[in-house]
Amino acid sequence: MASRYLLSCLGLFFLSYILSGCGGEPSNNKKKEALQYAEKGLTYAQMGNFSKAVENTKEAIDIWPNHAEFYHSLGLIYGSAGDYAESNSCYQKALELKPNYPECYKELADNHKILGNQGLSDVYYKQYLDLSKKK
Repeated sequence: MASRYLLSCLGLFFLSYILSGCGGEPSNNKKKEALQYAEKGLTYAQMGNFSKAVENTKEAIDIWPNHAEFYHSLGLIYGSAGDYAESNSCYQKALELKPNYPECYKELADNHKILGNQGLSDVYYKQYLDLSKKK
């Protein structure tokens, strides 16, 4: 389960990633709007209001659908709420957009371990370790 610390770190990661110009490129105004929704989502998640966190993060995704980090964030929110199946779907979508995204493999490993799928957990954790070594 993602901690408030992890969600805070994710917020800083978003900001640096978006400012670096990565991902699909909506207009600058749309980027700002998506970022505002994503930040609201993280704030709601930190407060434990997962329905509002999901709602705002989905708004960010609607504006910037090719931004893998928003799906990663949504996965963390669902995981924090205990919805591991939905969390895993979000991580898989993030990996479709950004195949070498080690954090998603780590979260998938953690979720599958919680769900009792040790074999899948081991596979994802190995992928996480392999990608982390390349950084």
